[in-house]
Amino acid sequence: MSKIKKRGRIIIYAHDVMLITGLSYRTALRILIQVRRQFQKPSGALVTCKEFCSYMHLDENEVVSFLQ
Repeated sequence: MSKIKKRGRIIIYAHDVMLITGLSYRTALRILIQVRRQFQKPSGALVTCKEFCSYMHLDENEVVSFLQ
């Protein structure tokens, strides 16, 4: 049997934004709303790590490794 390699998540949540930025939960929610607007996503749509990193000008590899 082959082993299944566990991969990191591709979706980012407000709690993750809090941990990455050190901001409050409410501010993290606002950032996710701004990311959705930037990428013309509907309200309530999920935000990917790639979109978040692009918006915040962060290195995607660092964020993904931080979330694991």
